[in-house]
Amino acid sequence: MGHYPGSKNDYRGRATTYGPLPSHGKSKVSLVLHTTETKGMPSFGNGDTAPHYVYDPRDRSWYVWAEWEDGYVGTMKGHTTGGHGNCQAFQVEILAYSDKSIAQSVGGLWVGDLDDTDYQHLAAFYAWAMDRYGIGPYCTPTPAGGWRYGTSSPHRMSASEWDQFSGLTAHGAVPGNTHWDTGVLDLVRIADIAGTDPNPPPIDPPDDDTEADTMYPMYETDGYTNPSGKGRTYKRDDVTVLQGLTNDAGGNVSEDGKLGPSTIAAIASVTGIPVEGGTVTGAHGNALRRRSDGNGGGGLPDHTHTLDGTTGGVAGR
Repeated sequence: MGHYPGSKNDYRGRATTYGPLPSHGKSKVSLVLHTTETKGMPSFGNGDTAPHYVYDPRDRSWYVWAEWEDGYVGTMKGHTTGGHGNCQAFQVEILAYSDKSIAQSVGGLWVGDLDDTDYQHLAAFYAWAMDRYGIGPYCTPTPAGGWRYGTSSPHRMSASEWDQFSGLTAHGAVPGNTHWDTGVLDLVRIADIAGTDPNPPPIDPPDDDTEADTMYPMYETDGYTNPSGKGRTYKRDDVTVLQGLTNDAGGNVSEDGKLGPSTIAAIASVTGIPVEGGTVTGAHGNALRRRSDGNGGGGLPDHTHTLDGTTGGVAGR
């Protein structure tokens, strides 16, 4: 076992690992890039959803949370089963924001502002991973305007494409996930610097939506969400997340973070679970997670939301 040259292993601790890499009948492995959507190093749920490595552009440092030899990690959905591809992903988080508006509001680093030196560092890591672990010399090109939020994003690979892919990609391309990181980061540029001939496999072309239409809150996988850019202070049962899950599961409600009659009605309609006294319960969240994930897994922590705003929402739509 050997760390990436110059990487540090003394920042937070170790990542939780869940099994060999690859596993669950998979044979291909890809390097998947993420953004933390934070200004500082996250805790990654005390390691439960940590990546293998973190790159910090502020001082060009690399931090190791787990090695390939340790096994796969839980950075994406479905980490306790073979469901969504953690078991075939070598994962790196970039300490930056894909959401430009939040980065600007909190004084964080937007991924679109990474410079030539950052690209050199990311390319060097990719070249090392190809040489050491046999990851392929291919990449999924970043769509115009960046990746899109939601499991139904037109830029995600199909399950069969993901199973056969080995190369450089981003969270926004992995099937079964909702996140749209790494935003506008230029993957082909990284691959070119790494000395590959990317020859990227086919991927659905971007639609005509504007970049602004792709900007949604990042739903963090460590049990928290950060819709306001003020830090990881909201449990995953935040109203905005419930609204996003409702829409993923076929509903139609504004993702404004306000728990009003329209949101409650939409949650009840999609889940089929009655609402009593204006209260949305953990059962609704579990049903939403199953339906939006499409695999029957996940679930939300036990919680309630009521119209008076005392447990996570304010009166609104």
